[in-house]
Amino acid sequence: MNGSTDDRLVVCINLRDDRTDVTDPRALEALFRHAMREAHVRSADVSRVLVIDSVDTLPAHHAAYERLCSNPLVGNLLCLAVGELPGPDERVLSVPAQLRPPVAATLWIGDVRGIGWRPGQAGSLSLTDTDIAADDLAGLEPLIELLRVAEVFDEAMATLSDLPGAVASPALRLLVHEVPEQDLIRAQLHALDACVSPPDELRSGPAPGGALDVLTGDVQPEDLSVEECLPEGSVLRQAHWRTAEALGRLNDRLDVLAGWRGLLRAGDPADDVVQSAREAGYALADYRDAIEQTFEWADGRAGLDADGRDHLAQMGVQLPLVPGTRPEEVGEELRRQVVQRLRRRRPLPEIVSWLRDFAGRAVPTGSAAQLDRLHRICPDELLDSLSEPPPPAIGTDPVPPALWAATAALLAGLSPLGVWGVLVVLVLLGLGAVRT
Repeated sequence: MNGSTDDRLVVCINLRDDRTDVTDPRALEALFRHAMREAHVRSADVSRVLVIDSVDTLPAHHAAYERLCSNPLVGNLLCLAVGELPGPDERVLSVPAQLRPPVAATLWIGDVRGIGWRPGQAGSLSLTDTDIAADDLAGLEPLIELLRVAEVFDEAMATLSDLPGAVASPALRLLVHEVPEQDLIRAQLHALDACVSPPDELRSGPAPGGALDVLTGDVQPEDLSVEECLPEGSVLRQAHWRTAEALGRLNDRLDVLAGWRGLLRAGDPADDVVQSAREAGYALADYRDAIEQTFEWADGRAGLDADGRDHLAQMGVQLPLVPGTRPEEVGEELRRQVVQRLRRRRPLPEIVSWLRDFAGRAVPTGSAAQLDRLHRICPDELLDSLSEPPPPAIGTDPVPPALWAATAALLAGLSPLGVWGVLVVLVLLGLGAVRT
């Protein structure tokens, strides 16, 4: 059977089997190839490795974990340690030094048959009994099958990496004041639904461009342009064009200075550039000051007061109404979102948490928060360098020595005067040296 050409595999290695040897690179590569053949794939990502080991043999297998974690094919290793803790202290799990994040993590299964616990109590509340032993892998087959799914493996690694030492013990049942069986079943169904269902924002979130997305800043309002907010006659718009024109003149003067006309021009060729740089610096400083004053006076973190609106009007800033953001429209959209979640039997604490999160993201950051960004884009050093430019590196001689030498050479080549031509050339070179 021909498999797909690219797959993500979780390679399962059982170190409880004495015949398994991972210290030999060739044997380890054979294990990877065997896993690919079982999955019927020709090419696969085998960077995810699930290792099954016993708690009492973990320290003795440090060489195996060192070889696995250093193998270039292994990106993440999840150790499933099975069995009760040996020794008098049954609360400390000793793991090899290699089983540390970000490469490795450990799941400890003390009793595959399950133990019931009550929060706040050190001893167990209840036990479950089956025909299997406490460390029998037959009781872990469902968990192993789940961990061999790449997405579940990645989620388990990400969760374990946030825990101290990347070690945890999975649990299915937590008894809190004798929770009824039907409530436990409902909680399990809710957990399964959360695992197999797409996120809420993909199932019931507002459409792109909807009012809620606009309020939280996730999308930009549709059909809203700069021209609507800043008409041509506004103060900020005029300051923008004055700055653009001043920078354009400066660029033109620099082009002239760098060209051949700058070499032959009489007087100091850098005077126009310096003057244009000062004009551009003053225009840019006025533009930045206008933006800064607007940000400070019309900060919308707590809404716009009368002074803020008056300042916006003086600057010519218009605030167009964004479709779908009127209070009644936002309220209707929120009601629709809540009703959809209730119909899906989402818990009330989850709905309340979603509403709190939306309220927090809907609070505007305010324009004053952009002042630091404004000064990073247009720093004081830039304005100072334009307003007071450094002395130009070009000399003040309108005719450079190279041009004198070139003129002399041309006359010498074209002159039929013989010795008199040589004298003329010497005179020209002398005049050029005096000018320099």
